[in-house]
Order: sequence, then structure tokens, then C-alpha cells
Amino acid sequence: MKVVHMGAVSTGMVVVLGIVVVLPAFMQKSAPPTLDFVLLFRIHGDDTLHGWCDDLSAALEKHGVPAVVLVAGNLADRHPACISVKNSRVDIGSQTYSYVGLASVPDYSYALYEVERGKQAVDAAGQTESRLFGAPYGSVDPENL
Repeated sequence: MKVVHMGAVSTGMVVVLGIVVVLPAFMQKSAPPTLDFVLLFRIHGDDTLHGWCDDLSAALEKHGVPAVVLVAGNLADRHPACISVKNSRVDIGSQTYSYVGLASVPDYSYALYEVERGKQAVDAAGQTESRLFGAPYGSVDPENL
């Protein structure tokens, strides 16, 4: 009988010790999860950028939302004031100059020219050195990657 009592006592101690060790992990209130996100805007239409860029920048800054704005080079040339966004949480990037889909351009040299010209236009308009690029229509020529 003595062995049975010792077994019950030791089993009880192991259970109590397990509860003492594990229970605090379940009792802690965890902080609500944070959502990490960045909004992405692709600007390429006729004159959609004019007058709209300041409102977008102000709204993003007011709510503390980070964003990436990708602008076609020809729009950067026509609306340079919109490229120099005053919001530190908005990154400006480029697309091709005339928003031509890179997969549809058979000549690699011309595709490269479109990319370079788009970046140059955005950089000149915003007096910056953009590091972001978004391929129009999200397509590239897989053979030239």
C-alpha cells in the first residue's frame, strides 16, 4: 500500500507542477494583433493624377497608412508637382513611360528604354531617386528576366 500512496502523491505533484508551469501562459492577455500592410496605387490614366494626388497624400498621412504610388513616366512629365509627395510614409515608384505592357514589346531594347525613360521622368519630376518599379499590367517577358 505504501508504494500506491507514494505513486499517487508523486503523480499529484507532477500534475500540480505542470499546471503551475503551463497555466500562466494561458492567463496572459495578449496584445491585439497588428496588421502590417502597404497600399499600392498604380497611376497611369490620362489626367487622373491632377488634383487628386494632394488629397490622397493628406488622407494617407491623416490615417498613418503607408503606401506605394507607381506612376507612369508620361504623367510624371505632365504633373511634376504630384510626384513630390510631402508624406514620408508614401514611396513613389515608376512604371514604363507610356504604360506599355513589357510582355507585349517584342524588342528588348525598346522595353528597356520604356523602363529607363519612366524612371527618369519620375525621378526628375520628384527630384528623387526612386527605387521601386511596377511592371504595367503586372506582366513581363519571362525570357528576358
